Amino acid sequence: MREPSREALAYAHDNSIVHRDVKPENIMIDLNGLPKLTDFGLVMHHDENHLTLTQEGVLVGSYHYTSPEQVDGLRDIDGRADIYSLGATFYYALAGRTLYQGSSPSEILTQHLTGNWVSPRRFNKQISRHTIKVLTKMLVRNRDKRYQTMHEVIAAMDQAPFFTRAKIAIVASAVGLGALLVGMVVERVFHVLGGVLG
Repeated sequence: MREPSREALAYAHDNSIVHRDVKPENIMIDLNGLPKLTDFGLVMHHDENHLTLTQEGVLVGSYHYTSPEQVDGLRDIDGRADIYSLGATFYYALAGRTLYQGSSPSEILTQHLTGNWVSPRRFNKQISRHTIKVLTKMLVRNRDKRYQTMHEVIAAMDQAPFFTRAKIAIVASAVGLGALLVGMVVERVFHVLGGVLG
């Protein structure tokens, strides 16, 4: 059976679209209980006619989930940045905390470039070693050593035991639902759409 939640980025990348802002707030649950990737407001078409959308030295994305190359302000952002951000989102779903902690956005951004994250198994002993292996490769700072495509990520996930993959799907869905509810409260109280996760 196809799983749209994990295939959304693969489909986008296959069509030369880079999301650039993958985070829990942008994963919503539909009426059938399926997580959906939303908010393509920072999308970049990866071709020579659209590369000017991203300017060198300008950070695009949310600081808790942004990739090292986005922190560096690189212009040639591609799907590997989304893979890192998805890995940071999975980390949050599995550990119940963000990849890096800090007292300011700049401190957290620096950690994306130089920091060493704590294994989510410290916070959730039920996470399999295979899941940690996949997560680790998604979160490699050097994008050339990261998974190069979402199809590689999906293939790696498919090697996990069924129950492990089911747990990941359930946790990710729960985080998406929580983000949806928080977004609704924020919108109602402050009359704005969800902001950056603090």
